[in-house]
Order: sequence, then C-alpha cells, then structure tokens
Amino acid sequence: MKSFKAILFLLMLMAIQQPLSAQESLSLQQALAIALEDNFDIRIAQNDAAIAKNNHSWGEAGFLPNVALSLDQAGSVNNIRQEFLTGNVLENPSAAQQSLNVNALMNWTIFDGMAMFTSYKRLGQLESMGKLQAKAAIEQVMADVTMTYFEIVQRKQQLELAEKSLSISEERLKLAEQRYQLGSSSKLEFLQAKVDYNADRTSYLQQLEAYKLSKIALNDLLSREVNLDFVPSDSIQAVRELDYADLRSQAEKQNTWLAVAGLNQKVAALNRQQIGAQMLPQIDLIGGYHFNRLQSEAGFLASNQNRGVDFGLRASINVFDGFRVQRQRQNARIQIMSADIAFEQQKQSILSALSSTYTAFDNNRVLVEMETENLEIAAQNLEIANDRYKLGALPAIELREAQRQYVAAESRLIQARFLMVVNQTELLRLSGQLLD
Repeated sequence: MKSFKAILFLLMLMAIQQPLSAQESLSLQQALAIALEDNFDIRIAQNDAAIAKNNHSWGEAGFLPNVALSLDQAGSVNNIRQEFLTGNVLENPSAAQQSLNVNALMNWTIFDGMAMFTSYKRLGQLESMGKLQAKAAIEQVMADVTMTYFEIVQRKQQLELAEKSLSISEERLKLAEQRYQLGSSSKLEFLQAKVDYNADRTSYLQQLEAYKLSKIALNDLLSREVNLDFVPSDSIQAVRELDYADLRSQAEKQNTWLAVAGLNQKVAALNRQQIGAQMLPQIDLIGGYHFNRLQSEAGFLASNQNRGVDFGLRASINVFDGFRVQRQRQNARIQIMSADIAFEQQKQSILSALSSTYTAFDNNRVLVEMETENLEIAAQNLEIANDRYKLGALPAIELREAQRQYVAAESRLIQARFLMVVNQTELLRLSGQLLD
C-alpha cells in the first residue's frame, strides 16, 4: 500500500509537469503589451484623458456665442358673441384662432473680466493633468505586471527547488526502507525518513499552489481569462547599476504624481483668477430674429403677422451679492495654500519611498552576493553528506540538516534576486523612468 501511494504521487507529479511543455510561453514584453492594450485601469484612465482633451475647447471656455431657436404654435376654438354700439350683434359658436411664433436668439459674451481666457488656460491644465494621470496609471500597471511576472518566475524556481528536495528525500526513504528490511538500520530511521519525505511533499504542493495563484494574479492584471495557463519564458537577470543621487534628481524632475501635484497648484491659481473676474463688468452682444403670425375668425383682425431682427448690447456688473465673491476669493487663496502643501507632501512621500526602496535594493544586492557563495558551499556540503549517507558513514539527521541548509540557501538566493528586481522596478517608477 505504501509503495502504491508513492507511485500514485509520482504519477500526479508527472501529470502536473506533462502539460507544462504544451503550455503557452509568455515573455515579460508580451505580458506588458497585453496589459497596455487590455488592462481595465489603463483603459479607464485613457478615457478620462480623452474627456479632458475634449473639454479643452473655445466653446467650453465661453468664447463662442449661445444660439437658441424656439417655435410655438397654438390654436383655439371659442364661442364668440359680440355686441357693437351700433346695435349689431355678431355670434360665432365655433370661432377658430391660430398663432405661430418663431424666435431665434443669440447671446454672445464679448467681455467677462477675462474669465473666459482664464477658463481656457484652466482647461488646458486639466487636459495635461488627464494625460499625466493616464501615464501614472500605465506606470503603475506596468510595475505591477513586471513584479507579478517575476514573482511567477520566482515561484517556479521555488517549485523546482521543492521538487529537487523531494527527490532527495525520496531517494533517502527508499534507502532507509531497504536497510530496515535488511535489518541494517532501525525502524526509527525509516519512520523519520518517511516523515521528512511527507514534509517535503507538503512543501512541494504549497509551492505549486503559490505558483498557480501568482499566474491567476497576472492574468487578472492582463484582463484575460484568469485560469489561462502559461509558462514564463524570461528569467530573473542581473539588474543594472542604479545611483541614488541620479534617481533622486530624476524623481524631482519627472515623477508623474509630483507633476500632477504641480499642475494642481496652477489650477488652484487659475481658479482664483476666474473668481476675481466676477467683480468686473460683463458685456453681452444680443441678436435675434422673430416671426409672429395670428389668424382669427372673430374680432377686428382676420390676421396679423410681423417679423424682424432684434439686436442690442447689455452691460452688467455685480454691485453687491452678500460678499459671496469675496468669500470665494478667500477660499481660493486657502486652496492655493493647500495645493502648495500637497505638493510638498507629495515630494516628501516620493523621496521617502525612494530612499527606503534604494536601501532595500542595495541590501538585497549584497545578499545576492552572499547567498550565491553560501549556495555553492551548501551544495558541496549536501553532495558530500549524500555520498557518506549512502555508504552508511553519516547519520540520517545530518543528511537532513545538510539538505535543509541547501534548500534554505537556494531559497534565500531566489528571494533576494526577486526582491532586487522588485526594488529596481519601483525605483524606476518613482524616478519616472519606468516607461523608458
């Protein structure tokens, strides 16, 4: 029964590994291209940017005239009885009356205290902000895709390491079982080998689960079928050299969210100018055309019709409105102060994140060098321990310890390399260089 269970488990492993060769191969560049095309957050941000672009127009700013056309047609039927001073009486029990009124009115503001010019500038700043926010969304998604992709690569490496460890434990279990059956070792050694083998089997299945979950997460970012299977074709390569002073300088110049905060400052200043324009006079040019016709079966006139052109100039100024404009200007001044504070806060937050991430990046770079050396030593130690155990010259507990040290060293190295890529991606995003 034990042998049957072991064979069944090996068949399960083969069934899991067999489809891997037939799975879709996915590179990081392919994943980024799919995300750029299909990711929901990017598409929404691009739509918002398109709306801001549409709003940046002369008409939205108030430069163009407003023209309204109205048509009113009405009719009535009345019971008419009219007595005249001459004594004549006119009766009409069903006198019909119809009226038609057509009016076209144009209202064109030709001066509003320069508010329309300020509004157009403000709409331009909002268009630029929409583009930056769309860029920020793209940067965030590109960073998330990159990190998740390399998390999959890391999970795959951890899975292969777990499989390697399981293979060592399986070989040890077979040897312990043979020795136990031959009477050359105790049952305790065999049971301990079985416990260690089951523990490694559990570790393998946990790594397999983590591997599958990370692929689901990437499919979600790519806005495609979440259960679509694939194999990452890229590996975690050595990262490039990054200089903190250069990263900080670039972050202050071209971090996307810092640029958005700078535009918020400009928008706040333009809002105050637009409010101040309400204290100046407004001049409107008025023009129109009217056509009126009345037809009646009773009264002195059988029909009446007139048409013509209307024109005029209207000037208005706000004399007193309960200090509403003054309060708005005071609030706008406070909003400018808040925008300045928000800019400094954003800058502080970005530089803080940059410093923390670079510290982690630098530390993981050292860890990679250390763990690479540790792995070489641990691999040699495991090889020697394994050979000595086969010869019966090494206790099982020491072989297990050598195996544990090897797995831990390689696992730490895989993790350190992965974290270096994560740190590098975040540093490039914070410094505005990720899309480059």
